[in-house]
This record gives sequence, C-alpha cells and structure tokens, in this order.
Amino acid sequence: MPLEKKADPNTKDKNVAQMATKPAEGGGTRANGHVQAQGGKKLEASQATLDKFVKDYEKKHGALHPSVSVSFDPDLEAAGTTNFGGAVTIGSSAFSSAANLRSTLVHELGAHVEQIRSGNFGTSREGDLVNEIEAYRLEESSRRETGLKGSDLKDVRSEISTRLDELKKVSPEYYGRVQAGNYRLNPRDACSPSTCNLGAF
Repeated sequence: MPLEKKADPNTKDKNVAQMATKPAEGGGTRANGHVQAQGGKKLEASQATLDKFVKDYEKKHGALHPSVSVSFDPDLEAAGTTNFGGAVTIGSSAFSSAANLRSTLVHELGAHVEQIRSGNFGTSREGDLVNEIEAYRLEESSRRETGLKGSDLKDVRSEISTRLDELKKVSPEYYGRVQAGNYRLNPRDACSPSTCNLGAF
C-alpha cells in the first residue's frame, strides 16, 4: 500500500499520484518512482533545456521575480519543487515531454511562486492540500497552452481528485471553499510574510 505524501511547510512538490515519500536531503520531501514518457518526445534533461523553457514561459507570462531561481536537479525524483524563498527545482521526470515540462513550470511558477508572492503558501496539511489543488487545477486549465493531454492530463486530474478527497476528510471548511474556487488560506495555515517574501519587484 502506498504511503501518503507528507506536508512540508517549506517545499511544495509536483508528484505522480499515490507515490511513497521519503525525506529529501536538506529538508522537504522527495517522491519515489519515475515517470515514463507518456506522449511526445522525451527531452534532454539538462539546465540548458530548462533555461529555454523558462524563457518561453517568461515570454508568455512576464519576467520572473528576481528572487525566483529555477534549477535542474537530476537526483530529484519529483517533477518539481518550490520552497518558501522562491527556489524552484525541476527533476528529470518533468522532461518526459515538452508538454509535461511546460505544465510543470505552470505548476511551480504559475501557482506556487504566486502563492508565496501573495502570502498564501501553506504551512499545514490543509494549506498544502489547498495549494496543490490550486496548482494542479492551473495545470488542467492551461492544457491548451502547454499541450498536456492523454495520460499526462489524466494524471493531473487524478492528483486533483485524490487531494480533494483528502481535503474533504481533513477540512470540510477548506473543501467547500476550494469547490467554490476560493484558495485563500487562513493566516494560521499560511507562511508568515517575514518568512515567505519575494521582496519588492
């Protein structure tokens, strides 16, 4: 039986559904398992490839905040992680296709970095679930832009469903809000502005 992903208040992961987790070096969580290419040509997993896709992302969405960094880690088993300081790390599994890499950047930069910027980065299990549902829903709604389809899109929808089911159990209040499209966290469940702050831009 797979283990549940444990919340880490400092890091958000984009995982494959139902993966076991283990502590990552230096804190955070790391998903076990590997994603196989599910559609499209597998990309070279490198910082150079990632930099090209980040530039494409910025052309569509505007320049990243100067405090945000995006780096490749071949040992990271999750597709991507974002910490409370805006450091985004992309793992090899995100390179399974161009669509998957674009979608992972939407998840990390479009959702989690924005959650930090707006003071809405979760520090509790409930907050983490709300953040992840918002991030996966953004991936789903961006599918025409990213090209995500087939089993990759099915995986994103499965992630949403799994997290909604868990949120309904742990916090009916947040579940109701999220179903209405409200992802705002209570202050007790969000990172404080003194800790989660990208600074002026």
